Amino acid sequence: MACNIFKKGESMRQIRIVTLVFLFPLLISLSACGKSPEKARKELAQMNIKYTEENFWKHAEQGDSVVVKLFLNAGMGPNSKPANSDITPLDIAANNGHISTVQALLAGGANVNARSEGRNGSLKGMTPLMGAARNGHVEIVKALLSKGADVNAKGYGDMANGITPLIMASKYGHTDIVKILLDKGADVNAKMLFLGKSETPLSNAEKEGHTEIVKLLKDAGAKE
Repeated sequence: MACNIFKKGESMRQIRIVTLVFLFPLLISLSACGKSPEKARKELAQMNIKYTEENFWKHAEQGDSVVVKLFLNAGMGPNSKPANSDITPLDIAANNGHISTVQALLAGGANVNARSEGRNGSLKGMTPLMGAARNGHVEIVKALLSKGADVNAKGYGDMANGITPLIMASKYGHTDIVKILLDKGADVNAKMLFLGKSETPLSNAEKEGHTEIVKLLKDAGAKE
């Protein structure tokens, strides 16, 4: 005989409450999908959000995937950014660890290999994958790679010419990301010039004391 966890007369009310608790977040997310541009813009207006590139970028930065989807449905280009920004919405969302926003932007056609241009000339050509690898966002790294992110993309500039996602993950001690990048074919002996000195993933891992990563890199063929 089945066990009824609710008191008599309360079953339907309790079931409705439980259903709402579990389904409400999903319904909110789905509500932004599949809308006409006119309806999406109307909803943005009702939320007191102006349809501008600045607001699109800001909500991507904050990880507000529902609003980002509304902007995309309203016709905003997935790579749109304000004139005073050097990086795309995907780049800032990836840097900040907002997986739902990253997924929404990728689904909307964002350029997975878009490069940022640093204003001070010290570090240019950064990609969303580099930012995610540097900051340890494992699921975002996976999502970007699944959409064709260049595992061996190189940054350039005066400070770290030739820096790669693997160099960043090795330097900052993100073991799981190092494993993922190596599995996807990252160049284990990639070289960058850091303040005029040649450095590699291995030299960065050794310098920072990341012994597990040092072993991973050596096992993958890293040279001293």
